[in-house]
Amino acid sequence: MIKGASQTTSIAAPTDPVAARKFAFAQAIDENRDRWGRPKIMLPDGSKEVGYRRSSSYGAPLEDGTRLELWKLRQVARGVARRADLGLAVTRAEVGLEGGTDEARKARERLDQLCADAMDVVESGAKASIGTSLHDVFEMVDLGRDPGHLPEQWRPDLAAYRKLTESFRVLSSELFVVQDDHQVAGTLDRAVEVLVPLPVTDKAGNVVAVVEPGSVLIGDVKTSGSMDFAGCKFGVQCWSYATATPYDPIEKKRTPWLHAPPRQDWAVIFHVASGSGRARLHWVDLSEYALAAEAARTCYEWRNARGKNSIVAGSVVEDFTITCEYASTVFDLKMAYERAKAAGAWNQVLKQRFGRRKAELESADERVAE
Repeated sequence: MIKGASQTTSIAAPTDPVAARKFAFAQAIDENRDRWGRPKIMLPDGSKEVGYRRSSSYGAPLEDGTRLELWKLRQVARGVARRADLGLAVTRAEVGLEGGTDEARKARERLDQLCADAMDVVESGAKASIGTSLHDVFEMVDLGRDPGHLPEQWRPDLAAYRKLTESFRVLSSELFVVQDDHQVAGTLDRAVEVLVPLPVTDKAGNVVAVVEPGSVLIGDVKTSGSMDFAGCKFGVQCWSYATATPYDPIEKKRTPWLHAPPRQDWAVIFHVASGSGRARLHWVDLSEYALAAEAARTCYEWRNARGKNSIVAGSVVEDFTITCEYASTVFDLKMAYERAKAAGAWNQVLKQRFGRRKAELESADERVAE
């Protein structure tokens, strides 16, 4: 357990100032989003609000999502196989796919919902729900509050989290921050103070740095079953928090950190594999993920500016104006004339251009003959 937390403090009532402010912040964020669901943030110069990308997904373009997509497909197939009514509903919804624009849109929306229902059948969202609940338990403990009744099967996870975080003290929890350079925003899990010297090791176990007591770090809580696939999304998320500024979504203004700003070279992930009773600390090299964030920005900028404009529809219909210009002999020009006549494209404009080009070619032939 992070130092300073109590196991006896009563649950925060709705009138608790901290809980009330957290609720008000969340409500203000949810009620002020753009059409893509991104939180709208006032620019530093106060000129206008714009949608900021989510910290949790900013690094997504750099990750290979193949395994996740295949897992989703498997889950949908399993869900439909277990519920005959879903299979029947799919056959009804797909009829509209060949209809008009509005009908097709509604059909797609219905099929999307049926896919989501199929995933629910096989409890695809169960781990996410468990993770959200454990996040809440850990936060209550870190803030010195009683988390309330916790079923027996999840108590080993809480014990593992307490043990893992003994060397840290919570400074900020569930704080909304904005990273203006990349226009990214999100709610960090923790900003923590290091209480003892902590060695940072590489994959081979070699000590590459020592984080001294008093350092402030971003601490991200993860409850996935494994960290084997942890990569750009987690790392860039931590980097965005470490380089961000607290933001008040009600007053729509940036506010100072209430403690020393977090370090921008290292962050930590507190990983508790839900249901396992096991926890482990993972170091995040923020210097590497600063580079990843730049690569992600390049990807977004290119996609927005050129991604949909660099492949355009073409035509195989011969443009006789261009053919005329590229004709290199009088014979080529004559053949183009025959094709234009056959295609019904011959007109007065082409006649004039072909005449000029024929004169140019004949003049060139005369010079060669001389």
